[in-house]
Amino acid sequence: AETVADAAKADADEFIEKSSTSVPGTDVTAKKAVQVFLAIDTENDGKITEPEWVEWQSNENANNALFADFDLDGDGDIELSEYLMSYSGS
Repeated sequence: AETVADAAKADADEFIEKSSTSVPGTDVTAKKAVQVFLAIDTENDGKITEPEWVEWQSNENANNALFADFDLDGDGDIELSEYLMSYSGS
């Protein structure tokens, strides 16, 4: 049975296949951005919750306020599409 994480990875793979863009000003590719997303999503449910974000950010010693910048629809979690749009816009 396919899990939500499997579906998110399949969606990510399809996005990467169709996209050859990299994040402006960096050498981070869309594939690496997806890998980071999947690493942050410790519940493997295809979205990043604020507790997952806080845990990851505390490990990275970065600003937790960025969560709202990535949560484009304001629903309290970050879907892969939001993450990629925010990531490439930063």
